[in-house]
Amino acid sequence: MALFGSCAAVAAAQSLQITAPANAEPVSIGNEVLLQNGSVYTYTLKGTLPKIVELHYPQGSAWLLLSPERSLQVVLGKDSMAYTGSAQTENQLLNYLKHNEDFLFNHSHNLYLNWSADSVDSELAPQIKAGLDIRISWIYKAPIPGKLKALIAAEIKYDYAAAFERFIIDWLKQRKDAGMDALALDQFNAQLHEQETGLFGEPTRREALESRSAALWKQREEGDSK
Repeated sequence: MALFGSCAAVAAAQSLQITAPANAEPVSIGNEVLLQNGSVYTYTLKGTLPKIVELHYPQGSAWLLLSPERSLQVVLGKDSMAYTGSAQTENQLLNYLKHNEDFLFNHSHNLYLNWSADSVDSELAPQIKAGLDIRISWIYKAPIPGKLKALIAAEIKYDYAAAFERFIIDWLKQRKDAGMDALALDQFNAQLHEQETGLFGEPTRREALESRSAALWKQREEGDSK
Protein backbone atom coordinates (compact mmCIF):
# COMPACT_ATOMS: atom_id res chain seq x y z
CA MET A 1 0.00 0.00 0.00
CA ALA A 2 1.45 3.35 -0.93
CA LEU A 3 0.42 6.91 -0.16
CA PHE A 4 1.53 9.48 -2.70
CA GLY A 5 1.42 13.20 -2.09
CA SER A 6 2.78 16.61 -2.84
CA CYS A 7 3.50 19.68 -0.72
CA ALA A 8 2.97 23.34 -1.45
CA ALA A 9 3.47 26.49 0.63
CA VAL A 10 4.96 24.77 3.66
CA ALA A 11 8.10 25.78 5.50
CA ALA A 12 11.20 24.00 4.28
CA ALA A 13 12.41 20.89 6.11
CA GLN A 14 9.28 20.34 8.20
CA SER A 15 8.46 16.70 8.72
CA LEU A 16 5.59 14.45 7.74
CA GLN A 17 5.00 11.49 10.02
CA ILE A 18 2.64 8.53 9.78
CA THR A 19 1.67 6.18 12.62
CA ALA A 20 -0.24 2.93 12.27
CA PRO A 21 -1.84 0.39 14.66
CA ALA A 22 0.90 -0.86 16.95
CA ASN A 23 -0.16 -4.51 16.71
CA ALA A 24 -0.65 -4.53 12.93
CA GLU A 25 1.32 -6.58 10.43
CA PRO A 26 4.94 -5.37 10.21
CA VAL A 27 4.92 -1.74 9.21
CA SER A 28 7.34 1.13 9.35
CA ILE A 29 5.91 3.22 12.20
CA GLY A 30 7.06 6.77 12.75
CA ASN A 31 8.47 7.13 9.26
CA GLU A 32 9.41 10.77 8.66
CA VAL A 33 9.68 12.54 5.33
CA LEU A 34 11.12 16.04 5.23
CA LEU A 35 8.92 18.44 3.33
CA GLN A 36 10.16 21.06 0.90
CA ASN A 37 7.95 23.43 -1.07
CA GLY A 38 6.89 21.72 -4.26
CA SER A 39 8.25 18.36 -3.12
CA VAL A 40 6.62 15.00 -3.81
CA TYR A 41 6.63 12.22 -1.21
CA THR A 42 5.80 8.52 -1.13
CA TYR A 43 5.04 6.45 1.95
CA THR A 44 4.76 2.67 1.67
CA LEU A 45 2.87 0.58 4.22
CA LYS A 46 3.60 -3.14 4.23
CA GLY A 47 0.86 -5.77 4.37
CA THR A 48 -2.23 -6.78 2.42
CA LEU A 49 -5.03 -5.56 4.68
CA PRO A 50 -6.48 -2.04 4.47
CA LYS A 51 -5.40 0.09 7.41
CA ILE A 52 -6.31 3.37 9.07
CA VAL A 53 -3.23 5.42 9.88
CA GLU A 54 -2.74 8.87 11.35
CA LEU A 55 -0.91 11.49 9.32
CA HIS A 56 0.91 14.26 11.17
CA TYR A 57 2.01 17.31 9.21
CA PRO A 58 3.10 20.85 10.11
CA GLN A 59 -0.43 22.30 10.27
CA GLY A 60 -2.12 19.46 12.11
CA SER A 61 -3.14 15.85 11.63
CA ALA A 62 -5.59 13.73 9.66
CA TRP A 63 -6.61 10.10 9.35
CA LEU A 64 -6.03 8.09 6.20
CA LEU A 65 -7.56 4.83 5.04
CA LEU A 66 -5.00 3.03 2.88
CA SER A 67 -6.09 0.03 0.81
CA PRO A 68 -3.94 -2.19 -1.44
CA GLU A 69 -6.33 -1.91 -4.40
CA ARG A 70 -7.26 1.78 -4.11
CA SER A 71 -5.08 4.78 -4.86
CA LEU A 72 -4.80 7.84 -2.64
CA GLN A 73 -3.02 11.10 -3.29
CA VAL A 74 -2.83 13.79 -0.64
CA VAL A 75 -1.93 17.39 -1.42
CA LEU A 76 -0.82 19.45 1.57
CA GLY A 77 -1.20 23.20 1.32
CA LYS A 78 -0.47 25.91 3.83
CA ASP A 79 -3.87 25.62 5.51
CA SER A 80 -5.53 22.76 3.68
CA MET A 81 -5.44 19.11 2.69
CA ALA A 82 -7.03 17.65 -0.43
CA TYR A 83 -7.60 14.02 -1.43
CA THR A 84 -7.74 12.55 -4.90
CA GLY A 85 -7.72 9.02 -6.30
CA SER A 86 -10.09 6.08 -6.01
CA ALA A 87 -9.84 6.19 -2.18
CA GLN A 88 -11.03 9.82 -2.02
CA THR A 89 -14.59 9.09 -0.83
CA GLU A 90 -13.71 6.87 2.14
CA ASN A 91 -11.00 9.28 3.27
CA GLN A 92 -13.30 12.28 3.11
CA LEU A 93 -15.95 10.34 5.07
CA LEU A 94 -13.46 9.13 7.67
CA ASN A 95 -12.13 12.62 8.34
CA TYR A 96 -15.61 14.16 8.42
CA LEU A 97 -16.65 11.66 11.09
CA LYS A 98 -13.44 12.12 13.07
CA HIS A 99 -13.82 15.91 13.09
CA ASN A 100 -17.58 16.03 13.76
CA GLU A 101 -18.00 13.82 16.80
CA ASP A 102 -20.77 14.47 19.32
CA PHE A 103 -21.00 15.74 22.89
CA LEU A 104 -19.21 12.72 24.36
CA PHE A 105 -15.94 13.97 22.91
CA ASN A 106 -15.97 17.51 24.26
CA HIS A 107 -16.26 19.29 27.56
CA SER A 108 -20.05 19.28 27.49
CA HIS A 109 -19.87 15.74 28.88
CA ASN A 110 -19.14 17.51 32.19
CA LEU A 111 -22.87 18.20 32.35
CA TYR A 112 -23.41 14.50 33.01
CA LEU A 113 -20.81 14.01 35.74
CA ASN A 114 -23.40 14.64 38.47
CA TRP A 115 -25.72 11.94 37.19
CA SER A 116 -26.08 8.72 39.15
CA ALA A 117 -24.69 5.49 37.69
CA ASP A 118 -28.29 4.34 37.12
CA SER A 119 -29.04 7.53 35.15
CA VAL A 120 -25.91 7.03 33.07
CA ASP A 121 -27.20 3.53 32.31
CA SER A 122 -30.83 4.43 31.58
CA GLU A 123 -30.45 7.85 29.93
CA LEU A 124 -26.90 8.65 28.86
CA ALA A 125 -25.99 5.25 27.42
CA PRO A 126 -28.99 5.26 25.02
CA GLN A 127 -27.97 8.77 23.84
CA ILE A 128 -24.47 7.53 23.14
CA LYS A 129 -25.77 4.49 21.25
CA ALA A 130 -28.14 6.68 19.21
CA GLY A 131 -25.33 9.04 18.21
CA LEU A 132 -23.11 6.13 17.23
CA ASP A 133 -25.92 4.41 15.30
CA ILE A 134 -26.54 7.56 13.24
CA ARG A 135 -22.88 7.71 12.24
CA ILE A 136 -22.79 3.99 11.43
CA SER A 137 -25.82 4.47 9.17
CA TRP A 138 -24.00 7.27 7.29
CA ILE A 139 -21.05 4.93 6.77
CA TYR A 140 -23.16 2.10 5.36
CA LYS A 141 -24.91 4.44 2.92
CA ALA A 142 -21.59 5.61 1.45
CA PRO A 143 -20.63 4.45 -2.08
CA ILE A 144 -17.54 2.51 -0.99
CA PRO A 145 -16.71 -1.23 -0.73
CA GLY A 146 -18.38 -3.12 2.11
CA LYS A 147 -15.15 -4.12 3.85
CA LEU A 148 -14.13 -0.45 4.03
CA LYS A 149 -17.51 0.46 5.51
CA ALA A 150 -16.92 -2.15 8.22
CA LEU A 151 -13.44 -0.79 8.89
CA ILE A 152 -14.59 2.83 9.24
CA ALA A 153 -17.48 1.69 11.43
CA ALA A 154 -15.03 -0.10 13.76
CA GLU A 155 -12.80 2.98 13.90
CA ILE A 156 -15.67 5.25 14.93
CA LYS A 157 -17.15 2.68 17.32
CA TYR A 158 -13.93 2.40 19.31
CA ASP A 159 -13.45 6.16 19.26
CA TYR A 160 -16.78 6.23 21.10
CA ALA A 161 -15.59 3.49 23.45
CA ALA A 162 -12.46 5.47 24.33
CA ALA A 163 -14.50 8.63 24.88
CA PHE A 164 -16.91 6.81 27.19
CA GLU A 165 -13.94 5.40 29.08
CA ARG A 166 -12.64 8.94 29.63
CA PHE A 167 -16.10 9.90 30.90
CA ILE A 168 -16.06 7.01 33.39
CA ILE A 169 -12.62 8.08 34.64
CA ASP A 170 -13.85 11.66 35.14
CA TRP A 171 -17.09 10.43 36.78
CA LEU A 172 -15.20 8.26 39.26
CA LYS A 173 -12.61 10.96 39.98
CA GLN A 174 -15.33 13.46 40.87
CA ARG A 175 -16.80 11.05 43.41
CA LYS A 176 -13.41 10.13 44.83
CA ASP A 177 -12.62 13.84 45.29
CA ALA A 178 -15.96 14.22 47.07
CA GLY A 179 -14.92 11.58 49.61
CA MET A 180 -16.77 8.47 48.37
CA ASP A 181 -15.38 5.33 50.04
CA ALA A 182 -13.30 2.84 48.05
CA LEU A 183 -15.87 0.02 48.17
CA ALA A 184 -18.61 2.20 46.65
CA LEU A 185 -16.17 3.45 44.00
CA ASP A 186 -15.31 -0.15 43.06
CA GLN A 187 -19.01 -1.01 42.79
CA PHE A 188 -19.75 1.98 40.56
CA ASN A 189 -16.64 1.27 38.49
CA ALA A 190 -17.88 -2.27 37.82
CA GLN A 191 -21.39 -1.04 36.98
CA LEU A 192 -20.15 1.60 34.51
CA HIS A 193 -17.70 -0.77 32.82
CA GLU A 194 -20.48 -3.33 32.44
CA GLN A 195 -22.43 -0.65 30.56
CA GLU A 196 -19.35 0.05 28.48
CA THR A 197 -18.94 -3.61 27.53
CA GLY A 198 -22.61 -3.82 26.58
CA LEU A 199 -22.33 -0.76 24.34
CA PHE A 200 -19.12 -1.56 22.49
CA GLY A 201 -18.00 -5.15 23.01
CA GLU A 202 -14.46 -6.19 22.10
CA PRO A 203 -12.68 -5.63 18.76
CA THR A 204 -12.05 -8.64 16.57
CA ARG A 205 -8.47 -9.50 15.69
CA ARG A 206 -8.98 -8.15 12.17
CA GLU A 207 -10.47 -4.89 13.44
CA ALA A 208 -7.42 -4.43 15.68
CA LEU A 209 -5.11 -5.05 12.71
CA GLU A 210 -6.85 -2.51 10.48
CA SER A 211 -8.28 0.17 12.78
CA ARG A 212 -6.07 2.40 14.91
CA SER A 213 -8.77 3.08 17.54
CA ALA A 214 -9.72 -0.62 17.72
CA ALA A 215 -6.04 -1.53 18.19
CA LEU A 216 -5.67 0.98 21.02
CA TRP A 217 -8.89 -0.31 22.64
CA LYS A 218 -7.73 -3.92 22.44
CA GLN A 219 -4.40 -2.98 24.03
CA ARG A 220 -6.32 -1.30 26.86
CA GLU A 221 -8.45 -4.39 27.39
CA GLU A 222 -5.42 -6.68 27.38
CA GLY A 223 -3.73 -4.38 29.90
CA ASP A 224 -6.79 -4.51 32.19
CA SER A 225 -6.78 -8.31 32.12
CA LYS A 226 -3.18 -8.62 33.34
